Amino acid sequence: MKNRKGFTLIELLAVIVILAIILLIAVPQVTQIINKSRQDAFAASYRMVLKQIDYYSLQGDLDTYDGTGQEANYDLDADQYDLTVASAGSGAYTVTLAPDADGDFKDIDMNGYCADLTEITSSTCNTSGITGTYVPPTE
Repeated sequence: MKNRKGFTLIELLAVIVILAIILLIAVPQVTQIINKSRQDAFAASYRMVLKQIDYYSLQGDLDTYDGTGQEANYDLDADQYDLTVASAGSGAYTVTLAPDADGDFKDIDMNGYCADLTEITSSTCNTSGITGTYVPPTE
């Protein structure tokens, strides 16, 4: 009888089954983490817009930027976001941040994320982005 080196078919199948189980557990977790980080990045951009609205409103310059929808005014990447700021009356503003159709966030789903955005009221978070009413602070 020859002394054979190597693995048996049963040993190889056992290793493949173990790796498959690990992948079945790990892939959904990694996907969930990636989606959460994309949501957080999108919401951070929204919060940045709100902070800049605060700045412009305290400077008395917000009317210059009101309703322009120009991302450059808010330092956003125009290839990633579509931004609209419109007056809602009584010093409030409706701020809508939507993912650009061709950008990295094009398939982001913000459902359920509005609860984390305490800065805004009358908010809607869905696959179209974030829309909310925001009242900047006054001096």
